[in-house]
Amino acid sequence: MRAKSKHKESTPHIILIKRLAISTLIGAAALLLAIFIMGLILSGGNIPQAYAAPLATMAAGFGAFVAGFIMAKLCGGKGVVMGALAGLTLLVIITCVALIVSGTLLTNATFLRAVVMILASIIGGMFGVNFKIKRKMPKI
Repeated sequence: MRAKSKHKESTPHIILIKRLAISTLIGAAALLLAIFIMGLILSGGNIPQAYAAPLATMAAGFGAFVAGFIMAKLCGGKGVVMGALAGLTLLVIITCVALIVSGTLLTNATFLRAVVMILASIIGGMFGVNFKIKRKMPKI
């Protein structure tokens, strides 16, 4: 009799969920970093506070782009679908956090943020699939 393996083989769904979690976390970290940098720019410069919401939407788009890029790199193909999936996951997380913090679910800014994030994550997914690192070989 063969001994049973203690490690279960991962199914494709589990692998996809792990990759989605990794890319979403990295995208969220990029989003937080972008918001931090834009907050420093707003507080240190002569930029009016009216630009805070558009800058936050740009930061969300940047985070979604990074999430889509990482997801496409991890999956190795289907950049549009994988990028959109990563962007949609990040969008749901951000919308849930906004609901908890502000108490309002759907505003005009929510729809604009959704469009920007989905498009940015799709573009990030396309870049992720097509991005190849070119290494120069040393001359011998």
